[in-house]
Amino acid sequence: MSEIVNLCGLWASKDKNGNAMMSGKLSFSSKVFVFKNSNKKKESEPDYFLKIAANEKEEPKVQEVQENIF
Repeated sequence: MSEIVNLCGLWASKDKNGNAMMSGKLSFSSKVFVFKNSNKKKESEPDYFLKIAANEKEEPKVQEVQENIF
């Protein structure tokens, strides 16, 4: 088995319908969500779905990041 790489942390919360979910920031431009498959009918269907979305916040400009570092 190849080495496992940690991509991001996930935080547990609830979606707008009150269902348990997890979310995390993958990068400046994307975030991920994990949702339980609430429509699972067969054992062959997945238990969870991993979804990715564009991050709504604007990526910081390089100059702003450099100013905050120094």
